Amino acid sequence: EQIRSFVDAGFDHVYIHHIGPHQAEFIEFYRKEVLPHVA
Repeated sequence: EQIRSFVDAGFDHVYIHHIGPHQAEFIEFYRKEVLPHVA
């Protein structure tokens, strides 16, 4: 919902940065759980 609010406001680039360990797991989660809702 938070990402969608930026898209709806007209942003065409939204950067998400993970600052912890387990980068691969974060990317997989993002691919499965977040992108389908904003793509």
